Amino acid sequence: MNNRLGWHQLPGRVRSAVEAILGSPVVSADSQSGGYSPGSADRVLTKAGGRFFVKAVGSEPNPDSPGLHRREARVMELLPAHLPVPKLAGVYDDGDWVAVVLADVEGRHPRLSGSELHRVLDAVDLLAAAADALRGDQLVHVDLRADNILLTGDGGAILVDWPWAARGASWFDALTVLVDARVGDPGGDTEAALRQHRAFAGAPDEHIDAAQGAPRRTAGTRRRCSGKSPGWGKVSFVVPQERPRILDHPAAAVAQW
Repeated sequence: MNNRLGWHQLPGRVRSAVEAILGSPVVSADSQSGGYSPGSADRVLTKAGGRFFVKAVGSEPNPDSPGLHRREARVMELLPAHLPVPKLAGVYDDGDWVAVVLADVEGRHPRLSGSELHRVLDAVDLLAAAADALRGDQLVHVDLRADNILLTGDGGAILVDWPWAARGASWFDALTVLVDARVGDPGGDTEAALRQHRAFAGAPDEHIDAAQGAPRRTAGTRRRCSGKSPGWGKVSFVVPQERPRILDHPAAAVAQW
């Protein structure tokens, strides 16, 4: 986590370009804490009453950060409108600074347990319906955890921060959500979700092992999430040896969904 730049700390040319995308001057900006980017992340209100989310970053201090924003913007341009993702309003890129402007999402981060966990898994399951018929793979977020998910007032969930979009197993994102749930609450019943939720319907038993106590011996690349809290035991998650493949060319790959 880090101390983010605020809206008013952005270069004037960046703020002016963003306001041109918004179609109205920004009258207030609420910086969002958390995350790992050295750039800004603000929920902004315009004079015309519009609400947006603006994230911007320059090549200093991390020259790789603008590339992630560019990549996320390209992915967002191509994702189908029916998926539970923020809607892209526009992009500014001057070769140094990149700003991504999205529709604001009124929501909060979930507690990954009970009904809220199931709401998140329902949203993740919508990604599984976005199949690549040529390869049999699914669209995968790859970096799903509670702070990349917003629960909305209509009972849904929106999945945010998409720079790592990839092809992978349909249940991969759902499994990473359960890993995060276990880390946050070692006593939580993630086993019930694993057994019952349709997001895991296509997951072969030999590829996922989330057993408490001594795990089964299975083939594949083992991703462990273990601890020594009361009632935790050892928990291991096994995924196929072929890991999600990052979309090197989002325009060519995402367009198939």
